[in-house]
Amino acid sequence: MAEDGLKEKLLIRKKHQPANETSSNSDHHKPSISRVQLSLKQVAILLAAYLALGTICFYLIRDQISGTKTNGILDSMYFCVVTMTTLGYGDLIPHSNLAKVMACVFVFIGMGLGGFALSKAADYIVEKEEILFVKAMHIRETCGLHEILNEAERYKVKYKLFSVLTLIFFLVIVGTTFLTVVEKLSLFDAFYCVCATITTLGYGDKSFSSRGGRLFAVFWIIMSTISLAQLFAYLVELWTESRQRKLVDWVLHRKLTIQDIEKADLDNDTSVSPAEYIVYKLKEMGLHTCMAEDGVKDAIVTRRKHQFKGVIPFKGTNYHRPKHESDHKPPPSISRIEVRLNQVAILLGVYLAVGTICFFLVRDQLNGKKTNGVLDAMYFSVVTMTTVGYGDLVPNTNFAKLLACIYVFMGMALGGFALSKAADYIVEKEVMMFVKAINVRETYGPNQILNNEEGEETNRVKYKFLIGLALIVFLVNVGIIFLFLAEDMSLVDAFYCVCSTITTLGYGDKSFSSKRGRVFAVFWILTSTILLAQLFVYLVELWTENRQKQLVDWVLHRKLTIQDIENADLDNDKSVSPAEYVVYKLKEMGLVSDQLIMSVMEGFKNLDLDNSGTLTANDLSTGSISRRNMELQITNLRML
Repeated sequence: MAEDGLKEKLLIRKKHQPANETSSNSDHHKPSISRVQLSLKQVAILLAAYLALGTICFYLIRDQISGTKTNGILDSMYFCVVTMTTLGYGDLIPHSNLAKVMACVFVFIGMGLGGFALSKAADYIVEKEEILFVKAMHIRETCGLHEILNEAERYKVKYKLFSVLTLIFFLVIVGTTFLTVVEKLSLFDAFYCVCATITTLGYGDKSFSSRGGRLFAVFWIIMSTISLAQLFAYLVELWTESRQRKLVDWVLHRKLTIQDIEKADLDNDTSVSPAEYIVYKLKEMGLHTCMAEDGVKDAIVTRRKHQFKGVIPFKGTNYHRPKHESDHKPPPSISRIEVRLNQVAILLGVYLAVGTICFFLVRDQLNGKKTNGVLDAMYFSVVTMTTVGYGDLVPNTNFAKLLACIYVFMGMALGGFALSKAADYIVEKEVMMFVKAINVRETYGPNQILNNEEGEETNRVKYKFLIGLALIVFLVNVGIIFLFLAEDMSLVDAFYCVCSTITTLGYGDKSFSSKRGRVFAVFWILTSTILLAQLFVYLVELWTENRQKQLVDWVLHRKLTIQDIENADLDNDKSVSPAEYVVYKLKEMGLVSDQLIMSVMEGFKNLDLDNSGTLTANDLSTGSISRRNMELQITNLRML
């Protein structure tokens, strides 16, 4: 039969693949989907170069930095690390215009390095999504549904998550012990300083002040902040895998219907070939939801509607209305951006309200410049949540310090939740481009696919990025003007304060100290820091789209060879149908393997009851009658 021939052909190709095929394919310079190890090396090299350059620059202007000093080179390296991580203790601060501008430049370079690392993390998440997508399609060939869902690498990710969590716990203990022994802090103050450090909060009331302490801090701060960022990356990875497993579970349990046959029939012959079935299952597994929600007009699918209008189902069949409602309910959503943004906004509002109430109740346990109880509590909540940590208001009791630690970790969790939504958004954009790319030349050529569809989408992202950039520039100017007029700062100091605020650096030497200044700061700090984070999301989105566009461009523009035709011909009929061409191109993109195709064909074989090599409405009707007869027999046996 057709499917048996397909399986045999795939196995023969796997065993007797020409030796020169690999070399010929490599000649096409296929772009890599993700090279995680190389990316990590790039980040490490850039990090080392950044620290070296920063140490040299700050050493050259060491006389323009005031505060608690120990050793010129060590202080320069320490100041560079504190600036890069946006920790900003305030124990070393620039006091000349040149030093302030230099600090602003380096903190933005550090943010750029963080954006680069974030793009690599996005690559990693997308790669894991693609790997899970491929693994999930191995439908019950060697294992059942439970094993498929459990095999989706979640245990490996959980292991990495717990490993990093253990490392962070170890670093917290080491840091607390060191601060207690070397810096002579109390145990509680040492723990408070550690929490303020790894969250980059850095109020500045407690820090590393000795020579040995700063030497330790240079390495400990980098390790602890990176480990915490890695922890959130693994949490996001677990989130995306859990979401994808729900979709896999839905696809593996759902029964085919007449509507499925209509959509899977690409050549309009009222039957579904093996290649068409593979294409449809691939769409259903990974692309169904985003096509429905975002209105992607797939030329291959939408041009045929109601093809089976004249087909009369057998009496007694129920495939139009499945017995189990879950068979036809929509799959778990890949991404509902608006709903999730609303969730983040609601959580943010609740978080700020709770923080304001809590810090108002302990307002007598906060030291610093005060204006109004409620306003100061709200201002302190915002400064803590955004990890700006100016140091103009600091907790002075153990209870207030513990409350601040709990609150900042809750803020980090809220940030992780927002990051998971951003990851969903990035993965959705990746899938959307993939959907458009497989509309293979039936109504559009490759140039139009790339230049029109992906070009328009990329331009939209660039447009959003430019709008975000313009808003950031506007907010920077508004902040500078306000600080210049309301807080009586010089233009350079106002610019320096704005830069240290939106980057959450917050050395603490310049801040909002008046009542109207703090009213302004409550809204301005939230808006500016959120917009800057959104700007980095758009940068990552542009990065992933450009990377995927290179892959699509390579696949669609590569010249086909005789070997390609042979490999694409799944049914051995000396010709390649549109569906076979799609499957072959998906294999070239690295999203489909021969093993995957064979696995999907197991499901096709089970549905093809008449062994015709195609699926029709009669196959579904016969299958439905068989299932109903079996259910009746089981019911009768139970009654007996």
